[in-house]
Amino acid sequence: MAGRDDPKADIIQLFQGWLQNSRNGRWLLVLDNADEASYLLQPREEMLDKMNESGAYAGEKRLYEHIPIFEPMVEELALRLIEKKLGPQADDTTTKQLVAALEYMPLAISQAAAYINQRGARSSVQQYLEEFERSERSRMRLLTVNSREHRRDREATNSITMTWQISFEHIRQYRESAADLLSLMSFYDNEGIPETLLHVHQQLSTGTKCETEQTRQDDVDGAHSGSESLTDESFEEDIITLRDYSFVFDTLNGKVFKMHRLVQLATRGWLKSHKQDVYCMLNLATIYSNQGRWEEAEELQVSVLESHKRVVGEEHPHTLTSMAHLASTYSHQGRWEETEELQVSVLESNKRVVGEEHPNTLSSMANLASTYKQEGQLKMAEGLKVSVLEARKRVLGEEHPSTLNSMANLAATYSDQGRWKEAEELKLSVLEARRRLLGEEHPDTLNSMANLALTYKSQRRVVMASALLRRAINAALQSYGPNYHEISGWQAALDNI
Repeated sequence: MAGRDDPKADIIQLFQGWLQNSRNGRWLLVLDNADEASYLLQPREEMLDKMNESGAYAGEKRLYEHIPIFEPMVEELALRLIEKKLGPQADDTTTKQLVAALEYMPLAISQAAAYINQRGARSSVQQYLEEFERSERSRMRLLTVNSREHRRDREATNSITMTWQISFEHIRQYRESAADLLSLMSFYDNEGIPETLLHVHQQLSTGTKCETEQTRQDDVDGAHSGSESLTDESFEEDIITLRDYSFVFDTLNGKVFKMHRLVQLATRGWLKSHKQDVYCMLNLATIYSNQGRWEEAEELQVSVLESHKRVVGEEHPHTLTSMAHLASTYSHQGRWEETEELQVSVLESNKRVVGEEHPNTLSSMANLASTYKQEGQLKMAEGLKVSVLEARKRVLGEEHPSTLNSMANLAATYSDQGRWKEAEELKLSVLEARRRLLGEEHPDTLNSMANLALTYKSQRRVVMASALLRRAINAALQSYGPNYHEISGWQAALDNI
């Protein structure tokens, strides 16, 4: 296009003039990576396919059928492309290794070729491949380099990471949950990401308001406030969005997904640059914990904790939350000394930062009490649990769910000491309150029934114990069916009376 190389030229005006010049004949305009519907011209409505609000095509079926689908480039075409950019290569094996490492992506291959050409004799296919394979940091650096090609517009980026991140930010703007899902997927093995690992609640606490799983297990009466999974409909919409952008692909009947390794790298690079990678690591650690993969969860949680200490300080709520999560992971591995050490630190910090009766402090106290119980330090556990219960009564009220949980936890400690009457009194109060607040057939109410029944059994009051266990079992069968997870344990207890 005449005048294009003039640094003072108005490219838009030159291009418009070229389009309007009838001597140039008929033309077809292709918009590369046009994520925004606003980029498109507005011809007659029937001539242009519709786009949905996120910018992805959503036209009628008859129009969609005429949209060509381009499959990933095969090795032969990838080699032809790089040789067109660099000329014939003497070492065909190294060239094959490079295009494979770049996953046969045209833009990645073009960027690599531009990088090599720009450096002349100081670079080669072999050197680029060695640098690319050296580390994730070196790969990220190479893919971010914006090497120019003379035929491309001066303002157009040749960086594959910048190109992908433009699309990623567009997805975040229109469907943030899809961007969050992609962020999580970027930390998995790119060749096999089971759908079952993705249906997790991606909520990160900013404090330590809730006791860890370790504390809730101290008493089976703990409230059923488990996190909700992503709904199927929302999950499907997220996957469709990512698939429309070619960020993810289906395999094995749609139950396992895969991603380009370079897409994962670019996504992690964006997350790191925006300081969001820590939260994705926490999500992944939660998944590992749910699967009982404690060593892998621990590795991520240690990294997150060190990051929080470095960025926001030793006593920031995020740091204390990370310490509480790591302590819970230690407890599941039976590492009680390390658990206690962390929990004491969290408790003392919360007392200084937010006060003696703040919910975070009380949760920290409850966590430490649970650890003391596991270590056999029942009197110390009891003292902390009494303090938590009294504080929650004052702050939250007699029948708040957290107060009832504290009451049930203290009752469990009394049971461990054989103080059956005191345990019975507390468990009966919890049961009556939950019946009023939640109803007879709520899972927490049923657990309270079973716990009280076991206390009756320990006192050899077998008639009352049997009646209460049967009541809990029958209510669970009626409301939740025979596969309800607690029924088998309750039935075994009933059979042993």
